[in-house]
Amino acid sequence: DAYWGEAIQAHVVTKPGVHLTAQDLMGFCRASLAPYKVPKAVHFVDALPRNSMGKILRRKLRDASA
Repeated sequence: DAYWGEAIQAHVVTKPGVHLTAQDLMGFCRASLAPYKVPKAVHFVDALPRNSMGKILRRKLRDASA
């Protein structure tokens, strides 16, 4: 982000059989969160990258969406 340095993004894993669109998620976030907390982009992924301890590898998510 030009002003903040980073932009909030959502990486979403949906449950099987659930249909969710980026617009649905953004609408929910706008109604529930402060404007600066609403993600600027939504990415749907099959699974979140994790290390051997089960922690989410945020750097891989950042690199994949850059």
